[in-house]
Amino acid sequence: MSDRQRELEQLAQALESNPDYVSGRRAFPRTVTPDDGADLALLLQRQVDRGTAARAEAASQGGLHLACTRGCNTCCEELIMVHAPEAQVVARWLLQPENRQILADFRTRYPAWRARVGDLPARVEAAAALGDQAALERIFSYQPEARNLCALNAGGDCTVYPVRPLVCRNGHALDDPSKCGLYDPVGQGRREALAFVPLDQFMARSGLLLRAAHQAIVGQRAPRRPLCELVWEMTAPG
Repeated sequence: MSDRQRELEQLAQALESNPDYVSGRRAFPRTVTPDDGADLALLLQRQVDRGTAARAEAASQGGLHLACTRGCNTCCEELIMVHAPEAQVVARWLLQPENRQILADFRTRYPAWRARVGDLPARVEAAAALGDQAALERIFSYQPEARNLCALNAGGDCTVYPVRPLVCRNGHALDDPSKCGLYDPVGQGRREALAFVPLDQFMARSGLLLRAAHQAIVGQRAPRRPLCELVWEMTAPG
């Protein structure tokens, strides 16, 4: 284990040590930099990738086939809400010289994406904060702006695939993409999803850890925000 990985694991343990750090009710007593958050998110990404590989192997042994692959864009039309560390991973990658054109193309697509999304992020986060599943169903089933191709997707392909957030790595549909989507307002049936307890538990833990890091970096009680919006701000010239 490298010294940096050891530092990150110690940071993770500290962030998880008090539920109030996750909720934002108490300020984390140490300074957490954006790079700390990004490096922690990258560590979680590697662990999730190992988990998804194990899940795919278990599915194969059970005679099942996971439909989720790169180039399937249904989930890319859903609003991706993240905490700051995962957006920082994407922004940092886009700011590398070799990714300059990818960044420029994203910044060209972003205004149209933002205009279409409107106040959807605020409504989604408000419903999620209240645990109002019925409100989320109404939003994603009947609001046309809820289906909006991510501005980081170009021509049907994720341009930041190597550094995509955890939620984008956790595809586990067992049907063809025609049944994908958050909800099913027309009664055609939802896709079947493959439960894999170790990974599902790790994803839940990772969400809490990223939220705690987000609170430590951005400020207490800071809400999640859209991935594209945060990346736009983090990559702004100057």
